[in-house]
Amino acid sequence: MSIPSLFAILFAPAHLPRRRVFAPWLPALVIALAGLLGSSLAQATVYTFNGSTDVYGCSRSGTVYTCPNPAYLNADDGIIINSGVTVRVTNNVIVKYGQFLQMSGTAKLIVTGYLDLSAINPANLRVSGGTIDVGGTMTVGDIAQSLTANIIAGAVEFGPDRVSITGTIVSRGAVNLSAYSKITAPGGSTALSGTVITTGAGVSITGNVLASSSLTMGSGSSIAGNVDTGNLMLQASNATITGDASVNWATLEQGGRVTGTIYCKNGTGRNKCDCVTNNSGYQVNKNNGPSCESLQPKGPHHFLITHDGVGDTCVPEKITVLACANATCTAPHYTAGVSGTLGPFGTAFSIPVNASTTVVDAIRTVSGTATLEIPTATPQPQWADVCYNDVKRTNSCAMEFIGGAKLLLGPVGSHIAGESKTLAIKAVKQSADQSACVTAFGGATYDVQYRCDYSKPKTGTVALTLNGNPLTCNAAAGTIQTRSTTFNGNGEASLPLLYADAGELDLSGSINTGKGITANGNTSFITAPKEFELVKPAGPLRAGADFSVTIRARNANGAVTKNFDTDGLNGAGASGHTVALDVACRAQAGEPGTLSTRAITFRDGEASVTTSWSEVGKIELEASLTSFLGGGVNVAGTTRGTLTSCPGNVGPFVPAYFELSRADARPSYYSGEPIELKVSAMGAGGAPTRNYAHALGLSETVTLAAVKQDGTAFALPAPGALAPATVAAETFINGLATVKPAYTFTAYPNSPLQIRLRASNGKTGALEVVSSAPASAEAQVQPFIRSGRLRLGNRVGNLRSPLAIPVTAEYWTGRSWLINDEDDYTVIPPGAFVFTPNATGMTLQKTFAPDPFKLAKGAAAFTLQLSGGGPGWYDIASNLGSTGTDNACLGAARPASTGAGVPWLRPMVSTCSPAGRRDPAGRASFGILPPEQRRLIHVREVFN
Repeated sequence: MSIPSLFAILFAPAHLPRRRVFAPWLPALVIALAGLLGSSLAQATVYTFNGSTDVYGCSRSGTVYTCPNPAYLNADDGIIINSGVTVRVTNNVIVKYGQFLQMSGTAKLIVTGYLDLSAINPANLRVSGGTIDVGGTMTVGDIAQSLTANIIAGAVEFGPDRVSITGTIVSRGAVNLSAYSKITAPGGSTALSGTVITTGAGVSITGNVLASSSLTMGSGSSIAGNVDTGNLMLQASNATITGDASVNWATLEQGGRVTGTIYCKNGTGRNKCDCVTNNSGYQVNKNNGPSCESLQPKGPHHFLITHDGVGDTCVPEKITVLACANATCTAPHYTAGVSGTLGPFGTAFSIPVNASTTVVDAIRTVSGTATLEIPTATPQPQWADVCYNDVKRTNSCAMEFIGGAKLLLGPVGSHIAGESKTLAIKAVKQSADQSACVTAFGGATYDVQYRCDYSKPKTGTVALTLNGNPLTCNAAAGTIQTRSTTFNGNGEASLPLLYADAGELDLSGSINTGKGITANGNTSFITAPKEFELVKPAGPLRAGADFSVTIRARNANGAVTKNFDTDGLNGAGASGHTVALDVACRAQAGEPGTLSTRAITFRDGEASVTTSWSEVGKIELEASLTSFLGGGVNVAGTTRGTLTSCPGNVGPFVPAYFELSRADARPSYYSGEPIELKVSAMGAGGAPTRNYAHALGLSETVTLAAVKQDGTAFALPAPGALAPATVAAETFINGLATVKPAYTFTAYPNSPLQIRLRASNGKTGALEVVSSAPASAEAQVQPFIRSGRLRLGNRVGNLRSPLAIPVTAEYWTGRSWLINDEDDYTVIPPGAFVFTPNATGMTLQKTFAPDPFKLAKGAAAFTLQLSGGGPGWYDIASNLGSTGTDNACLGAARPASTGAGVPWLRPMVSTCSPAGRRDPAGRASFGILPPEQRRLIHVREVFN
């Protein structure tokens, strides 16, 4: 037969039946896979698409796999698609509960048919990155599920449970989002697009939404972004769009809000909302009520030109141009990109897409008043320019330019603190006809009075060194700081300049040549730290728990730049000094985890940062700053220094605690009965640490213990023992291990006892020990343990009458045996019952109900009826062990049986040899009435 295709290894379609096949290559493949996985053949098979090795049934071209037909996947098998690899399946795909799908990075899964992930176990949907491209409908959310990926599909269906998507969704058709689902897109992205989009209640979307036909938002749903649609419906109550909405028509029901502007695509009158049915309870253009405009035009509404009112000729003046999107020039502004010319200077400017403002350096050679304007722009604005004098705080386009000699200082440019730079100085003035700038003087040495001032921040302690001499900044009024400066014939001079601290400085110069010429000039420059020094915290550290990292800003000489001070910079109105702390790299593979960092505040060049990482393992941290104060100098530093490798200097991170839980909510178990226990390695934030896994070498052997319900140890000798008492390190997958320990009493029978199960890694150091000691981590593992036994009843009846044989589970109270009415769990398969007749020729009909034969409140019964032969009886035994033969005290050999696997219910029997825990027995008699029952007056049965 042909080798199965990828989805013989992956996913089985619903319409095809399962069948078992044999192929001559199968044993070799199984052995190969067993060796690959390092586990027994009974475990799940994992198929990895890594771009370098072939996968049966799929063709490969480089890192792209094409798999033509889905087929059969075992219930707990799964696949891994590595970053950079594409898997293309040319059929429909359905993923079942026990199967798993893992993707990361830039992995891509293409399904030409439909993709149904709705039934997969949420823990098995391990998609932390990549793209899923589906030709048909993508379905998720029969149970609550989450993934991180960008989704492209013919249609998208969430529900009925909630779904969380980190990424973007592009649908070529309809989108239905189940209640309380969440979509989070990268900043500024379109989170969701489709034709008809409908949400349930409480849906949260972060990012823009595009619904070409209609968008209906359920009660309490929210969109943090802009919306573009045909018809918009905000259902009652309190559906909210935090942004703008472009619509053909909008209906706002009770509490419905669009916090930005509603743009009516078909137009609206001034101060009206002609495209809105307003049932929100809020008035138009009032608090919380809708505010409308016609659809945003192709060009800006107008330009706002901001200036200080006074300038010097022949010196660049900074003038700000803002592209406004509405008449009041309130945010959001026009960001579609525009270019133009600033007059009367003739200076070209451009504002790129996604920006709304620019600063123009304009030079004028003519003295007197100039009227600022933008005579040409592409695209053209709707309305005339507006000017604002930010010194006089008036709307004015008039700017006064003063002639005469000037000193042009710099520009020095942004650079690293502590690096030597050159200050260029040039003396200029207007030409006689004011048509150009010419040299004001030259060919001599003059004493120039210099002054420096701290700008951002406003204070400091480090002096500016000019021409090798310190220049006191923020000097008292009247302080004269003169430096001899030699100008060449072109009126040019240069001085070495050095400033060892971080921030922005203002530098001015003034000169009187003694020949009737006085010139002034100024400049400013930014100095940034060279690097950040990160002091790694001492480990081990707890996953998800706060720890501190010290960050120091240092200059070119390694000294701390004390003016890198958050409060000082903020107090000076500075921006562009926010430092980010991120994970630079991880020393192991697995989940990337989340670094949660509080606001980073520097004091005198140093910050103590509180942060946490959600996973286990070792990492390197990186502090970074992009374009300090907008000057273009980036600053960074890592805990790995100059290494390109990732040794993992921060950590190791270990779980905060182990959380124990059970697969069921049973209040009690029998002595010796396994308790299906889940051990989860948890972070301090309450989320599992998925990297606590044997595959990554980060898991440990965990010890289990049974203690008193109050958490204290049992006095020795303990009433019982727990086995197995360890969880092997290799058992942990994605932070979770499952084990089935049983607590067995030393003596039988024993009174009921409530225990608490506990897990620990066995370490003793305060920073290394991990246990389940927190009360909340053991809340579900405090069962009662009972000594138990199973009883079969004896029944006598007529030759052909049916007999109901009772089966009861009992527990020892400390004084007597009582039916265990908490037992709704024990299953005894019919094959475990053995029926031995006392005579030949008898035939027996057996009826077991329910199917499977399961106890309810500790009791059940099956029916026997003699259909031939007799009179006589049948001895009945129940094989509670795991072998094919019972060990009941019935003497004669009995046929083989199916072990029920519940040996903890074997009663103590002392009437046969050897005495001990034996399988229970009973008798069904047909047509034989004992003499004493023929003249009965009263019967009372007492069980103990």
